[in-house]
Amino acid sequence: PSTGSSLTVDGISSYRSTSISPQLAVFTGGNIKILSSWNTGFTTGASSAYTSGNQVATASVSNRLYFVDGSVSGQLKYWNGTTVTTVPISGAVSAPAGMTHLIASKGRLFAVRQSEPDTLLVGDFLSENFNTTTNSISLGSDGSPITAIVEWTGDRIAIFKESRVYVVSGITQSSATSFTIETVENANGALGAKA
Repeated sequence: PSTGSSLTVDGISSYRSTSISPQLAVFTGGNIKILSSWNTGFTTGASSAYTSGNQVATASVSNRLYFVDGSVSGQLKYWNGTTVTTVPISGAVSAPAGMTHLIASKGRLFAVRQSEPDTLLVGDFLSENFNTTTNSISLGSDGSPITAIVEWTGDRIAIFKESRVYVVSGITQSSATSFTIETVENANGALGAKA
């Protein structure tokens, strides 16, 4: 069925929770449209949830659908099947503003932000908290931006830049300083997250 919106789809994701059946979440016009069944069609799960027109990146951890819209001041948010919550940018549990990439793997979030495009941010396990001082990794130290983060096999993720590919292993370690980073390609990469 149609989302009922004539605006562009800015993101799409599957949302699963232990308390509700799987849903399709579509980000359009600043709203989250939810499809629980073909018979009922899309319903508006949340209005004014993000900046309309911005590409939305999503990741699911612990019954929450996390999302960022890539705007400079945009904050990490999550949908719990009922409401949208904004994660503060400071405090005991916080996440930096301006994230452009977001994935989940092995129960934790991984992200990149606009102000440090060559740095991988690593979230705490089963949490939206990012300690950018101790749990961030600069990849390549060449200033070239990360274009994509991809979940891979085992306890590894792949990181793409325009002309490089890295494999980060040991992501189940509590600290990012214990991760192993290996350059697997020095000439080719990915131009963008959807390339």
